[in-house]
Amino acid sequence: MKTLALWSIWRKANNFHILFTLFLLAFSTKGVATTYYVSSSGNDSNNGTSIVDAWSTIDKVNSSVFLPGDTLYFEGGQTFNGNIYLSATDANDPNNIFVISSYGTGSATINAGSSYGFYAFNTQGFSVSNLIFDGNSVNTNNSAGLIIFSDLSGNVKLSNISVSNVEIKNFGAEGVKIYTSAGLTGFQNLSLSYLSVHDVTNNGIMIFGNITQSLVGWQHKNVSISNCEVYNVPGSPIPAAYEGNGIVIAGVDGGVIQYCTAHDNGQNNVFCGGPAGIWTLESNDVTIQYCESYRNHDGSGCDGAGFDLDGGVTNSMMQYNYSHENDGAGYLMGQYENARSWANNSMRYNISQNDGVKNEGGIGLFKGPGTTMSGANIYNNVVYISPQIANNSESAAYITNWATGINNVAFYNNIFYSTGGVPFISIPAGYSAFFAGNIYWSSGNPFSLFYQGNNYSSLDSWRTATGNEIVSGNKTGLNSDPLLTNPGSGGTIGFGNSLNTLNAYKINNSSSPANNAALDLYSLFSINPGNIDFWGTILPGGSANDIGANQVSIPLPLVLLYFNGNCAGTEQNISWATGEETNMRSIELMYSENGNKFSRLSDITPKGSNSVYSFTNDMSSPGNNYYQLKMTDLDGSISYSTVLNINCQNISDKISVGPNPFINSFNLSIETTVKSPATITLYDAMGKLLSERTVPLIEGNNQVSFDGMNWLPSGIYYLRIAYKDQVDHFKLLKAGY
Repeated sequence: MKTLALWSIWRKANNFHILFTLFLLAFSTKGVATTYYVSSSGNDSNNGTSIVDAWSTIDKVNSSVFLPGDTLYFEGGQTFNGNIYLSATDANDPNNIFVISSYGTGSATINAGSSYGFYAFNTQGFSVSNLIFDGNSVNTNNSAGLIIFSDLSGNVKLSNISVSNVEIKNFGAEGVKIYTSAGLTGFQNLSLSYLSVHDVTNNGIMIFGNITQSLVGWQHKNVSISNCEVYNVPGSPIPAAYEGNGIVIAGVDGGVIQYCTAHDNGQNNVFCGGPAGIWTLESNDVTIQYCESYRNHDGSGCDGAGFDLDGGVTNSMMQYNYSHENDGAGYLMGQYENARSWANNSMRYNISQNDGVKNEGGIGLFKGPGTTMSGANIYNNVVYISPQIANNSESAAYITNWATGINNVAFYNNIFYSTGGVPFISIPAGYSAFFAGNIYWSSGNPFSLFYQGNNYSSLDSWRTATGNEIVSGNKTGLNSDPLLTNPGSGGTIGFGNSLNTLNAYKINNSSSPANNAALDLYSLFSINPGNIDFWGTILPGGSANDIGANQVSIPLPLVLLYFNGNCAGTEQNISWATGEETNMRSIELMYSENGNKFSRLSDITPKGSNSVYSFTNDMSSPGNNYYQLKMTDLDGSISYSTVLNINCQNISDKISVGPNPFINSFNLSIETTVKSPATITLYDAMGKLLSERTVPLIEGNNQVSFDGMNWLPSGIYYLRIAYKDQVDHFKLLKAGY
């Protein structure tokens, strides 16, 4: 993304309409929320407040004023022609949500013709769910499917907007376009979930603001995009604007993109500076995780990346993602010219397979002039790369030769798996990065990498000449087969399927050189290595972690029936019981204050099968206390239990959910004293996952809305809130319609 193009700003506003609706609102006697219905068999002369008295057209909807807490239902399975428009006089209360959805069977279709499907202007506190927005054809439609826009002055944050279970297709511009044009005015507590965006021209899902290099701050806060699929977004052949992006967000402070899929986008883009499948720019504290991005294209321009942390991004993370067969890099960390500072970003436990089809390679960095770029930690990833007919300069890891000054770049504990002689590394003269603890495997071809203008044909010669793969005077790194399962055959997982079903790139043998061979990132470099691998396996921590994205599973020399702990005044009691326990040499109880670096707390003498153990720690500290069992077999092999966390400090946070019972929506209120992400999961009575989102919490009161719940049948549901190493559960009752 080497150039930041200016997006055009446009809006629809009718001053007479606003003044007139304000007049109606001022003299309205309605004081309670009202439910309205729109039906194919309705009549606009009706009052609209029941199915039998339903309205019939979107024109009637747009001529009405909707108050906070109102509900607007379109008849499911039917098509309504027109464009839904909300002004500042509709809804506009973040604490009392206006719901727009479908009733009956299926989703209603909004046939937008040549214009937008939905437009919200300077308003907040609304949800849109269970609808289909159809622009009919990208050749005749000239607008975006769903638009949310504000030009309010005063750096205000419009809040609590949700779009879920919506399909958007056949629009000539964006699928979803959320943006602002005035300073730091923007949106907060914005949730997009379960969207299907496809066959639109410009971009799939786009959130942005007016960014300049001198701007301090961000327009949007607490943004969640989850369980969305974006595909067939080709971009238009306009040489002055990059298009064809799947999901792109800018101007966001605190956001997550997760469980999303972007594929087959960007084929018509001609501008060198995009596109990418899933990426962010000019943002802070954004996490992109559990996503798949594949077969995204560069048209006749450049890039075509799978994932990207681009210009002006700080304190952000790409983790647990899978990219494959993208025209450009699988994972890009870039800084276009004259962007705000780029700093302190990480990439971990990702997998890249045969990216760089036309340009670039597996993992890449670049920097343009007039800006700064520093601090990229890239660790425990796997890059598999093979020769590509259209790309004669690919490599597993690279830095683009553009503008120097990329500082503090490090690659730790990665696996670079090359075939056909593709080089592991390509870093030109004038640039540098530090490599340590990585595995390099060329699958039958000679070792090859390019570093600072020189070609190296062995790990030893590169190590000696450059100081790479040396830590504290000790040699690191291996030129050895990592013994991976099905390298190069990962295929496509597909939207709605869990990435942990990927049947490739696991370590298939405990004799792999990757097994228990990782550098201890926390003790050596103060880097938090995370708690789980790509497949969700709990990491033992420290140097017991494996190189790459997989922690090999070795059967424990004993079967743990439980491993528990509790608080007793200033002490902590730890207990565990074993079933089968054979060939045990020793058991060590390990302790950590941070969950990363463990030290031996006590030696435990093995008792044999069907034994109970206990230990009291009177030296514990307030807050989190982590425990783990280290078990050594008679043959010297070592394995670890899961990590137990005991937290005994008083938590002043408060959580409430209401209304309960609920009908169409409910709100979750979390009052916390610590900034921390929360994972919120909704299940039905049978334990089926219905919704999951990660919300970055701020200090103070946080409001999370679950809107458009009318599609759920009546019955019992369970809400799980996990944050700050604690879990809370709530039982909810869905009332009838």
